[in-house]
Amino acid sequence: MTAALARHTTERLFGVFIDLEKDARDAASADALLSVMANGTRKLVECRQAVVMIVDAAGRPRVRALSNVPSADRNSPFAQWLETVVAGLPRKNEAQIVSRDLLASATTEDDWREWSPPEGLWLPLAPAGGKFLGGLWVTREKPWQESEQVLLDHLAGCYAHAWVSLSRRRRWAALRLPGKTRRGRMLLFGLSLTVAGLMALPVRQTVLAPAEVVPARPHVVAAPMEGVIETLAVAPHQAVEAGTVLFTFDDTALTANAELARRELDLARARLVQARQAAFLDPRAKATIEERGREVALGKAKLDHAEDMLSRVAVTAPIAGVAIFADAGDWAGKPVRTGEKVMVVAAAEDVAVRIDLAADDAIALPDAAPVRLFLAVDPVNPVDATVVRISYEAAPMADGTVAFRVDAAFADGARPRIGLRGTARIEGGSVPLFLYLFRRPLTAVRQAVGL
Repeated sequence: MTAALARHTTERLFGVFIDLEKDARDAASADALLSVMANGTRKLVECRQAVVMIVDAAGRPRVRALSNVPSADRNSPFAQWLETVVAGLPRKNEAQIVSRDLLASATTEDDWREWSPPEGLWLPLAPAGGKFLGGLWVTREKPWQESEQVLLDHLAGCYAHAWVSLSRRRRWAALRLPGKTRRGRMLLFGLSLTVAGLMALPVRQTVLAPAEVVPARPHVVAAPMEGVIETLAVAPHQAVEAGTVLFTFDDTALTANAELARRELDLARARLVQARQAAFLDPRAKATIEERGREVALGKAKLDHAEDMLSRVAVTAPIAGVAIFADAGDWAGKPVRTGEKVMVVAAAEDVAVRIDLAADDAIALPDAAPVRLFLAVDPVNPVDATVVRISYEAAPMADGTVAFRVDAAFADGARPRIGLRGTARIEGGSVPLFLYLFRRPLTAVRQAVGL
């Protein structure tokens, strides 16, 4: 009875093995083959889970399919743990029983208990004479028998052969000509000539870049002295006339200094008068008259300086225009140094376009290259401009990119408001359509291979 049962079991396993081999070789797609490898293996041997791992371009095994799971998520914690474990396995072309002791540096005891049953079996997918393709990870609670290892090892070889065969069929299908008849080949040849002719057509090369309307000749209003700004008399983008007070400094210390210098000057003058009167009675007092005169001159110089600094408390607009700065709250009560920029005053009608052309998008631009500005507030009505200046080298931007500064002048009659932003389209010279479409990929290839 035992011999008959064993013979029946062997025949059943052999039949399942033959069916799996046939299903693997008949798989029409990679997904179908992965499903056979992940789910069909459980029909042959008793296991809790089977995971298929295929190597990527860098030769690292990555999770591609799990048993009883529609699609594998490579970003899941289990997939990342398993990829780390398999990466630490020695590369062998035979089945390996994986134990915790073998991978002491790749995982911990807690991770092993959380993600895997105690008995793991790694089946490499490596066809005879071929390169390593990946492997099959099979786990369960009870130990693996030697006969099961041999059977699964042969099945993994069948899977590897089927995977290589399927890959070759896909490559040949991709290379197969769509036209099987003479007419089809002629049509394909004519289509190829048409596409080649179209790719050679000259087109105007263009590039898009972020742009902003800025003053053409701004007047920078800087702090004339060191101190604390007390108030701002204008609002951002407010129209001002020449001489309009823009902001004032706190004059407490300056007023005190002027008053102190005035008192010191009065005292020096009183001492000079006293010395002159004393000289009538004491000839020796004449020697102090010159010294007292120098004290008066020094006191007058101090008073003039203090009054000059006090006159700078109110900073005025140098020209009529618009006061350009971010927010009044950013400056009120803020200490500034001499020469520090506070705001800009520019004529409202004297505007230009500033374009930040990314270094990766830079193209050869002719003199006076045409520009079309699409403002964010009115993208339907573009504004024309002309390039007048291009920076010699690229500079880092606030967002971390590197870009060239391109300045453009508006055409006659176009005067958008300062501060408006949008996208500028700059037109370069004529290039073939092929280069227009594939400039970025060609640049990446040339940088990669050095040709």
